[in-house]
Parts: sequence; structure tokens; C-alpha cells
Amino acid sequence: MCGTPDANLVVSGTESIYIQNRMTTLGKNCSFIIFFALLVGLAGCEKKQIAIDQVASLYSNTQVVSNIEYSNVDSIRLNLDAYIPCTKLGEPPWTKYSDEKKPTLLFLHGGGWRTGDKVSRSLFLMPYINRGWCVVTANYRHIDQTSLVGIIRDCRSALNWIYKNAEKYKFDSTKIVVSGESSGGHLALMTGLASDESLFSPRDIKMGRKLKVAAVVNWFGVVDLIKASQPWEPDYLGQVFLTRKCGIAS
Repeated sequence: MCGTPDANLVVSGTESIYIQNRMTTLGKNCSFIIFFALLVGLAGCEKKQIAIDQVASLYSNTQVVSNIEYSNVDSIRLNLDAYIPCTKLGEPPWTKYSDEKKPTLLFLHGGGWRTGDKVSRSLFLMPYINRGWCVVTANYRHIDQTSLVGIIRDCRSALNWIYKNAEKYKFDSTKIVVSGESSGGHLALMTGLASDESLFSPRDIKMGRKLKVAAVVNWFGVVDLIKASQPWEPDYLGQVFLTRKCGIAS
């Protein structure tokens, strides 16, 4: 009949109020669930910390001064790299060194005194750089170019360079640590502990300067050459201990 509502659509006043109340309750429950979920999500975000890539962040607080010639022996240029903590300015002079002097590491690479270079052990340096140290890593002559005495002189010359440039690069000369691995560990010991100044002192050392260090860290380097060399091959022994190369002149 025209104008008469479908019986299925007729809702009494009481039922209408009930439906409205149910809809309101469901709406409140949904709002609470969404709000609770957001709280849980935010709590998770607060606990999560973004990890800093230490290697990637080195550029922002470290300057690498590379291939500095610290000595020249028999026309052989000996270079080192210096890693210096700094602030990047974004404009000239571009970097600013700290006013405070920093602990300084001199690291000497391994390689049986006959191979390797200052770059080949760069990953050894990262923990020190990450802690705000100054780090110096140096090349030295190999045993096909000089004797062990000559190599030790090169390393002590690199140590002498740190003393000479302490003000410029903010090296703390009272907190110098010498370290190295394998043959570099042996050279670290000799660089830090050599007592025969007439034999091991480099020619460019300032008169009266004592090349003291605060510590030596030797990573599996030999401490007794005579004992360690017993199983070595004769050709290698000849390179290391050849009398002609052990002269004091070089």
C-alpha cells in the first residue's frame, strides 16, 4: 500500500535507542583499541635506537692528512698518514683541530719486515679513531733496502716526527702509544723500548730529545729474534741478519 512502510524496516523507539547505544559503545571500543595500538607502536619507537655506522661517521669528525714525508734516506721517501680529530666547518679554513691535545697512536704494519705498507692495516686503526685519538701510521724501509737497525731507525724517526709536530696536530707527547702486529709488533717494541741511542737514533732527531712513549701494544710480534728465527728458511735468515746490511751507517 502506498505510503505504508515495509514491516521489516519498522523499528520501535526502544530498539532505536538500543541500536544507538550499541553503535556508541562499539565506536568507543574501536577508538580505545586504535589508541592502545598507537601507544604500543610509539613505545616501541622510543626504545629503538638508531645505530651509528662508525666507519661512515669518520669523515664528519676526522681529517686524514696523507703521504707526509717524515724522512728521506738514500733518496727513499718515507711517508706517513695522520688521522686527526677535528670539526668540519663547512667554510674556510674548513677544519678546526681541538684545543685539547689528544692521546696518540703510532701504528707499524706487519709483513715480515719485507712487505706491507701503512694503508694495508687501516682497519686496525678504527677503534682508536672512533675514540677520538690521533693516529699515525708510517711506511718504513724493508729488509731488501736496509737492515733491521735501519728499519728501527725509520720507525723511531716517525716517532720523532710526532714529537716535532705535537703542537700543529695536537698530539699529546705524554700519551703516545706505539703498536703493531707481527713484525710491526716487534718494531713497536724496539721503537718504544730501544735504549742504545747511538745505534737506534734517527739522524734527524733533535739533540737531547728523548723519544719516550707511554705504552707499547705488541700484537703477536717476536720478542726473542734468536729463538724465533730457528725454524726460518736460510734465505730469509740471510735477509734479516745479513752482516753487511747491519752496518750503523744507514
